[in-house]
Amino acid sequence: MTESQKAVFKNFKSIEKEEKKVPQPANEAETASAPAIINQTETEPEYWEYMGCDSTALTEIDIVSINDEEQKLIKKWMTKGKKPKKGQIVNNDAVIEEGVELIREISGEANKLINIANKNFADRAIQIGLICHKLKTLIRGNKQLWAVWAEENLPFIAKRNREKYMLLASRPDCWPFSFLGVDRLEMLCSVTKEMEGDNPIGDLLKNYSIPFDEGTEINMSEFKALVDAAINQERLINNGVTINFNLVTNIVNLGVDFDKSMIKRLKDIQDCGGNPENLLERLALTGGKEEVESSPEMRLQDFNHLANRLIKTLDFIMSDQNQLAKIDKDSFSLLMSKLLSIQELGIMNDKENAD
Repeated sequence: MTESQKAVFKNFKSIEKEEKKVPQPANEAETASAPAIINQTETEPEYWEYMGCDSTALTEIDIVSINDEEQKLIKKWMTKGKKPKKGQIVNNDAVIEEGVELIREISGEANKLINIANKNFADRAIQIGLICHKLKTLIRGNKQLWAVWAEENLPFIAKRNREKYMLLASRPDCWPFSFLGVDRLEMLCSVTKEMEGDNPIGDLLKNYSIPFDEGTEINMSEFKALVDAAINQERLINNGVTINFNLVTNIVNLGVDFDKSMIKRLKDIQDCGGNPENLLERLALTGGKEEVESSPEMRLQDFNHLANRLIKTLDFIMSDQNQLAKIDKDSFSLLMSKLLSIQELGIMNDKENAD
């Protein structure tokens, strides 16, 4: 934490003492083996929404356009090389290599600008959050609820954003990581809110052996991927699902979202006796894409998951017998017939169960 951040933190702590407790925002065949760690090969795009009402002028945007020197290099390169005529062989290797390097440099500068913008945005979000906490203290004697006052006097900041910024302001342990952007900071604060100590986010990174040193050169893309993997691993743990961290990292690098639907799916597989890692291993082997047509092996692996869902549906129907009228009789009869046929194969007999 820098000296300026320490000074702000000291000031915030005095505000926190006045408030006693800073409020938190509202809720929120042969089997192939996957590689140990899949490296992320592309830099992911970053998106964010406006902080409040936008009053940026077009002339203000123009000053951060591509500089003249870069434009000259591009124009100069565009004049190089010859377009081969039909049947002619022209050696443009040097020009091609120069073009590739130009793209590498320009994309690097663009990514740097995105990361700087992320940090700039998050730093200002934290500043807004600190001011909001102070304002909340100042209006305490006005006999008006903070939420009502804020809606009337801060209409240019959406309620959700205001709550988010106040959360970040209340967590100094997230300030050194402002380069990760507002949304990642919020997720880090969320998954570490029950952790004890003065530096929960730092402790989380240590738990997953994620290196961080402000003085060290860090590949942003790899660091963000590891942080995302740690966030998703904590979400899985909080839902009672156990997955190997390297596997979670692989899936994150492949762009698979561990949303509520995915977590529920993994939990259902585990709850009914299956191995949730099998699903993620398949995704790792297929580049993160679900296969359109399941193989016989995959269908068998999914049986427990589907059966568990059916059992829950049947329990629901039995608890509300008005739902019986909605069941298609033909489908029900066919299901019963198939289940009885499987039972008659001897799979469920007492002898095999005993064995």
